[in-house]
Amino acid sequence: MRLSIRNRLPGRGTDVEHGAVMTTGRVAIGGGDTVTAAITKDAAGPEPRPPPGLRR
Repeated sequence: MRLSIRNRLPGRGTDVEHGAVMTTGRVAIGGGDTVTAAITKDAAGPEPRPPPGLRR
């Protein structure tokens, strides 16, 4: 699969970790594959929330 900035991958949020500087989120996209995104804590917002599909 070719990926670009405009791809939208179907999946479910599985994990969000908020660190001192970075926030990482993981999305299960099927077939045992996972996509991980890392953004700065500032970009995540003042009160980062888990993605809608995340169940705890």
